[in-house]
Amino acid sequence: MSKYISITIGPITRVISKAQKTRGMWAASYLFSYLAKEIIRPFKDREFLLPLVNDEMYRQTFNGAGVFPDRFIFQAIEGDFEKLKAHINDVFAQLAANVDCPQNDDTKDVEKNLRQIFKVYFFEQERGNTEERAFIEQCEHTLSLLEEQDTFVPSVADDKDYLSRLINGDMAGMRFLMNDAGIGERFKSIVEISSEDSPTFSCKKEDPNPRRPYERYIAIIYADGDSMTTALSKVKTSDLSEALFEFNKSAVNIINGFDGQPVFVGGDDLFFFAPIFHKGKSIFRLLQDLDEAFHQALKKKNIDGPTLSFGVSVTYYKFPMSEAVILSQKLLGFAKGRETLENNRFEKSVFGRKNNVLFSVQKHSGHTRAALLHKGCTKTLELFNNMADKYTRLSVGNDDNGNKMLSSVMHNLREHEPVLFNAIHDKDLLKNYFANYYNEDGHDSYRNFFCELADLLYVACAEYGDEYSALDLSYSLLQFIHLVNSKRDE
Repeated sequence: MSKYISITIGPITRVISKAQKTRGMWAASYLFSYLAKEIIRPFKDREFLLPLVNDEMYRQTFNGAGVFPDRFIFQAIEGDFEKLKAHINDVFAQLAANVDCPQNDDTKDVEKNLRQIFKVYFFEQERGNTEERAFIEQCEHTLSLLEEQDTFVPSVADDKDYLSRLINGDMAGMRFLMNDAGIGERFKSIVEISSEDSPTFSCKKEDPNPRRPYERYIAIIYADGDSMTTALSKVKTSDLSEALFEFNKSAVNIINGFDGQPVFVGGDDLFFFAPIFHKGKSIFRLLQDLDEAFHQALKKKNIDGPTLSFGVSVTYYKFPMSEAVILSQKLLGFAKGRETLENNRFEKSVFGRKNNVLFSVQKHSGHTRAALLHKGCTKTLELFNNMADKYTRLSVGNDDNGNKMLSSVMHNLREHEPVLFNAIHDKDLLKNYFANYYNEDGHDSYRNFFCELADLLYVACAEYGDEYSALDLSYSLLQFIHLVNSKRDE
């Protein structure tokens, strides 16, 4: 009777929370992929029920992205369980040897410290006549129970906190991870990601290469697939795993093409950093490109149903990174409909649909605004993305007058809510509103902008079924355009 071994590795969130810099955030996340890769290396030719494991994952690097997830289920042969126990010890011994520590420190102490932090749980189970999907669910349930067994790390002196030394030290100490990931000689800082490789932040007119204030903001994005369990119940596990691996390869190229930095790209999970605007495209267009790549990869395997939700936090580059990461994780949870934001004005039914982009923009001044973009509202999505691309760094807001106009429109959207609530269900009334409130000679050059904004308000209200949702989404779009177009930091 065939036996299978299931493995889980953690605690991901706790380890990542210790990171203090961008490269530390990457190192902490990639470390899990590295550990998983090395732990299953002797078993990579076994039959895996979950996830896809192939030679390409070992031969190739993926521009810094970890592609090995935290759970595995594979068919074991005689002796594999004992072999795995011994091999895990070897992996941690090798990891300890790679950690940069004082010369007099014993690597055994380093290994002990790391083993106290990381949780690697595994078990062996006979499958019997259980159907594959049901067996995977049984194993995953057991893995979830094992993950509830927490570890309590004893207090150690700062110079004995070897994990912190690894992820928060200089790049020389994480060189073995960077080499494994194929990053090269250095890792981009937040500044270099947000400002397209330039660490210069001068916005002075006399500067030969002045930088825009928006380049001081960075987007931290988490994404996760929706309805994956339902999809697994209808298709072969191998087909879904192969489709997701193809998506992973496309996602790495798309993120790098936007000058972003992938951190983890595995299965239906993404974690990456990106500028908020790059070569005429907004961060929202990047998300749309990733969404299309996700569906194209599934379509090739005739898989229909799953969607992709995103949590996006846009913060000032000096904002505590760990808090921004936690915020994007929370936004993803809301986007997937696990719960709704407190004091939000979106219809609860919108959250329940999943397939959402929930984004938050926190200005340097501390002002924060969140909005939800439901990708199932296709007309709204198209209008939103087109305006985000078209009116950033272009006709509206390309000068001080343009940004003053944006400020005026944003103010009036709030000031005239009662009027707009009556007009928003009628496209002609909306256009009359903009024609009457902006009827001076200087407003003529913005007529197309007003028409497109009226269309967005009307279509969003119709598709969301809620006036507040349409107003909040439109307001947040204008705020984003204003941020990218601004010449002064606010």
